[in-house]
Amino acid sequence: MKRSFIAISVATIIGLSACATKVSSSTSMNSPISTSVTSEQEFLSNLENASTSQILQKLKESDGGYTEDCFSVLTNRLIKFPQDTLYVLKYDKLMNDKDFQQLVLSGIKTELPYRGSDEERNTLYQYLESITTDKEYGQIASDILGEQAENKEKPNRQIEFQTEELGQASSVISIELPQGWKIQKREQTQRAENKPLALASLNPSYPVYDIYDKNHVLVGAVGYSTYEPYEGDRDSVQIVYSALRLGSVYRFDTDNKYDVIQTTERGTTALTTVIFQDGANSEPVNNLGVLAYDNEKECFVAIELEASSVSESQALEIAKSIRF
Repeated sequence: MKRSFIAISVATIIGLSACATKVSSSTSMNSPISTSVTSEQEFLSNLENASTSQILQKLKESDGGYTEDCFSVLTNRLIKFPQDTLYVLKYDKLMNDKDFQQLVLSGIKTELPYRGSDEERNTLYQYLESITTDKEYGQIASDILGEQAENKEKPNRQIEFQTEELGQASSVISIELPQGWKIQKREQTQRAENKPLALASLNPSYPVYDIYDKNHVLVGAVGYSTYEPYEGDRDSVQIVYSALRLGSVYRFDTDNKYDVIQTTERGTTALTTVIFQDGANSEPVNNLGVLAYDNEKECFVAIELEASSVSESQALEIAKSIRF
């Protein structure tokens, strides 16, 4: 980004820390600006040492020359000190200007994917998601999260399988994914396009959720279905997973691999192989599969994971985490 060489002034910092308390943050809102700066390096150095309120003041006065720098420092401040920064973003008098507020929050949202480590960003995202319903800071958190706050991406630990037809039961499962991975609901029109991560024939009444790794690469899918017991049998693999086992093109190969890794009174969780073969003369593609069922609710979850991207140990940890 090209920046014009300009002379601007920043506040003199006396005894301020980056992690200010609410009282110190609010009292710094009216701090004077007095130090003249004649280089970008000096400006950035002073900006990083400034209070959050002073950064907002400089952004308000800026004519666009250092806007990106202000957003960068504000975003880093939010990552390091989320509660203190949110307090200033909420109560600084400059944020009463709705246009300026939108500018600030949009700038932070844009900068956030490029600041901090993956772990730091994910920690902040999880924190912001946890307060989206908070009366005091919920709107700010939602504005920074953007589309994530609109439930286009689900949290790592919970998936809702809401039926799309009357007469079908809904269910919620929890699942633990590796750090930075996300779950996103797949649109109906995409179901047949994600081969071999298909899960298309499982049950069209329920949604499928795609799994993305920390680089937003598609590495798996999660599907859900109910099943019909046969003559009182609610636990045999052949009955529970009949919709998945018998396909000629796509199937969970429970006949050759069904390694139970967890058992409760209500069902089992097992590792298996997912086979996709588009035509008799084509080479089959084998992926990692996870199956878990609940005999009380008469439902099951099926997970397919890309074998070239997901390790067997990761698949095992995911399988162990499933809860109905």
